[in-house]
Amino acid sequence: MVNKPIVLSEFLGIVREVIKQNMPNLYWIIAEISEAKENQKGHFYLTLVEKKDDKVLAQIKGNIWSYEYRKLLTKFKKATGEGFKVGMKVLLLVGVDYHEVYGMSLLIKDVDPSYTLGEMALKKMEIIERLRQEGLIDLNKRLDLPIVPQRIAIISSPNAAGYEDFLKQLTQNQQGYFFYIELFPSLMQGDETETTLINRLNEIEGRTEEFDIVVIIRGGGSTVDLSCFDNYNIAKRVAQFPLPVITGIGHEKDETVLDIVAHTSLKTPTAVADFLLSGSRSFEEEIIKLQQRLKTATTNLINQNNQWLQSISAKFIYLSKNYSTNRLNRIYLIQVRLQKSLVHLIHLHQTRLTNLGQAIRLLSPENILQRGYSITYLNGKIIKDISQIKNGSMIETRLKDASFQSMVKIKKGGGNKKIDQINLFSSINGD
Repeated sequence: MVNKPIVLSEFLGIVREVIKQNMPNLYWIIAEISEAKENQKGHFYLTLVEKKDDKVLAQIKGNIWSYEYRKLLTKFKKATGEGFKVGMKVLLLVGVDYHEVYGMSLLIKDVDPSYTLGEMALKKMEIIERLRQEGLIDLNKRLDLPIVPQRIAIISSPNAAGYEDFLKQLTQNQQGYFFYIELFPSLMQGDETETTLINRLNEIEGRTEEFDIVVIIRGGGSTVDLSCFDNYNIAKRVAQFPLPVITGIGHEKDETVLDIVAHTSLKTPTAVADFLLSGSRSFEEEIIKLQQRLKTATTNLINQNNQWLQSISAKFIYLSKNYSTNRLNRIYLIQVRLQKSLVHLIHLHQTRLTNLGQAIRLLSPENILQRGYSITYLNGKIIKDISQIKNGSMIETRLKDASFQSMVKIKKGGGNKKIDQINLFSSINGD
């Protein structure tokens, strides 16, 4: 049945009454905040959506009047540490309201912060499991941390109190350790954190030869504030980074996904500074120990060598003296042997000379004549060869007790020379 025509305000009034009569109760609904704004009067306006694979399935406006907003905001902050923000999933107690001018909206009466925290925790667990399945959880931890990291690339907000605390703690150390520090500014909270932080990491990767480590620090915050670090893309980039990454996000109660994949995770920026200083101190102490060990080893070596040299010197002196004594004894023995040998040699020569003298005496012409031999002379010289005489030569023959002269007559025959001596003188000269 078609009614008679009515004006729009009357029609929308009927709609408002129908909604009011059919939906008088309050309902708990789950939605995501896509827009949020507080006006000058303290009223809070939201746009609530339901998404699936980033596609909006439903959307409606929501209102929290100023009185309710103060109460709910205090409750929510106390539990989560943060106010209502875009991107949060929330569990709200709402009633349906319809206005002829502003249309349908939800009046928010209460909020359950535990759902928001649970959703964040669930999302975090899903990211961690995905990183584990992809083998990225411990990838950055496998890098070797330099013994003394001194060239540090820092990703932080330049205005963050945590960054100032880090610089003061690190650069004003009492030991006077020096560090080269370069800041790569980045947003550290909100939706843009992912983009800016990854961009800074990309810049550092292009200059990896200039740095030893990367430090990501933030000055603390609520669970919701730090939820931007429970981000898969940031975690994946850090896990695969070619330099060790150290985090000091400032969360005392729990660790973010970024902390889990980092090489080393510390609670605060000052804790990161202390960690770096402790590494330098440990290295310095090790150097001092090595110096002491080297000094001790050198002293021991010198002492040992001195003892060895003293021992060698004593042995050398002993051996020298012993060698000299042995040498003198040997010379003495050689001298004695030489003396004996000379005496023996002289004796041998004397005996030989005596024998030679006796032989000479036996072979003297006088002794030869005494033994019945004769000696023949030609012109006063002893004839030793027949070629010395000729036919008609006058020769003299000496005997033991007389001598006589003869003329030589040579006859040839039988191939041999035959000599006949003809006595020319009957007189014989006696001795």
